[in-house]
Amino acid sequence: MSDNAERSGFKAFTDSISSAELSKPGASSSVSVRVSPGSYLAVSFILTFAAIIVSRNEFSSLALLLLIVAWPVTLSLAFFDRVVFDGRKLSRTGIVALVSRLRGRRLELSVDQIERVEMSAVRTLRSAGRVRYRYRCEMSSESVTLVFASGGQGFRRMVRLLFPLIGDEKLDARSCDLRDYLTDQKSLNSALEAVHLAPSSVLEESEESVLQGVKSNSKRTDTDSGQLSERDAERGRLLRLLANQLRVMGRLRESSEAFRRAFLLLPREGGLLYEYSRLLRSRASAAGDARLLSRSRAALRLAIKRAGDNASVLERAGESLVEAGDARIAEEAFRRVLTLNPRSFRAATGLAEVALRRGQLAHIIHHFRNAQTIATDKASRRFAAREAEYYARLCEDDEYMLAEMKRIKWLHHLNGARRTLVRTTFAALLLAVAGSFFDEALASVGWSIASGALAAWMMTAAAIKLLLQRRKIRES
Repeated sequence: MSDNAERSGFKAFTDSISSAELSKPGASSSVSVRVSPGSYLAVSFILTFAAIIVSRNEFSSLALLLLIVAWPVTLSLAFFDRVVFDGRKLSRTGIVALVSRLRGRRLELSVDQIERVEMSAVRTLRSAGRVRYRYRCEMSSESVTLVFASGGQGFRRMVRLLFPLIGDEKLDARSCDLRDYLTDQKSLNSALEAVHLAPSSVLEESEESVLQGVKSNSKRTDTDSGQLSERDAERGRLLRLLANQLRVMGRLRESSEAFRRAFLLLPREGGLLYEYSRLLRSRASAAGDARLLSRSRAALRLAIKRAGDNASVLERAGESLVEAGDARIAEEAFRRVLTLNPRSFRAATGLAEVALRRGQLAHIIHHFRNAQTIATDKASRRFAAREAEYYARLCEDDEYMLAEMKRIKWLHHLNGARRTLVRTTFAALLLAVAGSFFDEALASVGWSIASGALAAWMMTAAAIKLLLQRRKIRES
């Protein structure tokens, strides 16, 4: 491709990004997004199962009523159960919010009350180097937690409007990725055409070649640093943006190719290495490949070495290393951040997380107290103070620690039991369906086992919900 064609392609890429930015909703607009439908689907399944049991006992009218409640009614309630953001506060609508309001508790959360934002991703489809993600966002304060799920333009507008109003210290890594790189498929496809990136069907798995290229290019750059032209630097930044947009949208193989091209121009960029490590982690999770996970950790360690004075990269890479189980290097990264910026809230809480992994209660308390001191807003101070108080009580009160250990142990056992009960229920349903074709007695056994397993699952789910709450700290 000639220089003129290449320059025009990148100009088109920039224009497509600019148009996407201009399409963002204004600060005064309102946006709503649906809550996670998992609980409603569980209710529908339970009521459908009950309708089948009732119909077997020849109560057809009651079975029909249960089916109506299970699907048209329950799905309608799920449709109208939404989280709304009006520019100042989040609020929940629907039947759950109505019941909560009747009990004297409003499910509302203003922006300055948000303490933590945690985003989880579930893979729904995977093919030809692409993964379809469903995101679940949980925003919590001291007394209210609101959860909503991805799905269409509403979720993108929510992210664009709400997330920039929340401080970086409250957002986890995936939330930051969505805030910075979430786009729509139309804009992304236009950008791909502009830079002439090959489709995923013709790209190869090339993580090892990328990492080797990073090392060789960095050695070459050491000898002729400063010769990178302004146009090449801009080209590298645009490729980096495109690579991250592709990663967030689940187009992992194309993202890997964009990262490979970006590394040719920016081989010593610590932030780029950190972002590439997140791509490797996504690919490792999608493919179940332990080698890719090991390479992700190696990229994180290299990112920390090359981050220099970039405190943001050091913070995020340290958090990822804590999750990966490399507490020693994570601790070094957090301490470097506090040297660069003594008021880094995330670095202080990161050191508390490292101490938690090591079982050092006194250190946990110290780091949360430090985080409380340097926090820049009331919500963060409240969160750090609550965590410090909780671990201080664990350290001082043996009875309280024993009770919490029992709670966590029961929670672990009940989560395992719930998974077993789900498998048992579906296996028993298959037995019941198969038995209806061969032996009615076998079908009756299947329905009996399924009924018992489902009832046990419901009780287990209720117990888990209760045990998720920490025991209240009583004044002595």
